[in-house]
This record gives sequence, C-alpha cells and structure tokens, in this order.
Amino acid sequence: PARMARRRVFPAGGVVVMVGVVVLGACSAAAAAGDGDALMDVKNAFVEDPGGVLAGWGGGGGNSSAFCSWAGLECDAAGARVTGLNLSGAGLAGEVPGAALARLDRLEVVDLSSNRLAGPVPAALGALGRLTALLLYSNRLAGELPPSLGALAALRVLRVGDNPALSGPIPAALGVLANLTVLAAASCNLPGA
Repeated sequence: PARMARRRVFPAGGVVVMVGVVVLGACSAAAAAGDGDALMDVKNAFVEDPGGVLAGWGGGGGNSSAFCSWAGLECDAAGARVTGLNLSGAGLAGEVPGAALARLDRLEVVDLSSNRLAGPVPAALGALGRLTALLLYSNRLAGELPPSLGALAALRVLRVGDNPALSGPIPAALGVLANLTVLAAASCNLPGA
C-alpha cells in the first residue's frame, strides 16, 4: 500500500512540472511579443530616420522574435528578448522614447548617441533594472537628469555629454550607484560636471 501511494504522487508531480513548462513557454512567447510591440513604438517615436536604419524594423511574418535580426538590436542567447539597442549615429530625430524603452525590461545597453534627439531624458528609463550602459551623448537633450536614474543599480556607464541644454544639478541619487564607473557629462550645463 505504501508503494502505491508513492506511484500516485509521482504522476501528479509530473503533471505539475509539465504545466509549469507549458506556462513558462507561454510567458516567454508573450514577453517576446511584448518586446516586438515595444520596438515598434520605439520606431514610431522617431520623426526622422534619414539613413533608413529603421526601415527593416517590422518584418518577420508573425515570428515573435524576428526582431532579433533587425538593425541595431542584440538579443539574449535564446534569441527571444532584446538586451541591446544601438542606434548611434543614425541621424534619428525626435525624443528619447522612454516609455517604450522601459517596456524592454531585459535591456542592458541603450546607445542613442550622436543623433538629433531633443527633449528631456525620460524618467521612465529608471525602470530598466538590468541597464549597464546608457549612452545619450551628442544629441539635443534638454532639462534636468531625472532622479529616477538612481534606481539603475546595475548601471556602470552614463554618458550624456555634448547636450548643452541639459541643466540643473546632477541628481544625488546617482551617488548611490555602486557600479557606476563612468559619468561623462562634459559640454552640458550641469553644475559639478
């Protein structure tokens, strides 16, 4: 009788494992689809793309992770989630699409340097908990750096220089970023930079 009880428990445990695998796979597919939607919002936020670097964004014929082959993107080893965005020097104009970027929760690197981006550095970027490098230098950004950037515990490099209209104090919250080794803010209007 004790032996039978064990046999009854094992198949039930196997069902739980199988359900867990199915649910996990569905979550990964949903997350990849979410990345694709967020990337389309990133693309649509730019008002000019003179080099056509984003022209190929959007293809894939329903393949939820087809975006991993789009220009300027790097994905994880599984090819399912976006970990890097490099659109440096593309001549893009518009604002930094903070809300759309914040939905790419696996981003480790964002490089939008050397473009024609204007407006503020979005507070929403503070939600990117895995971000190690944020490169926004050589644009036309204005306003103050948001204190929410102090939530980027993994951040090692923050380069915002050559944005003369960036002004105001450097947020004290950046001082608690233990991993931050590079804060480049030359040619800005940030006291102490």
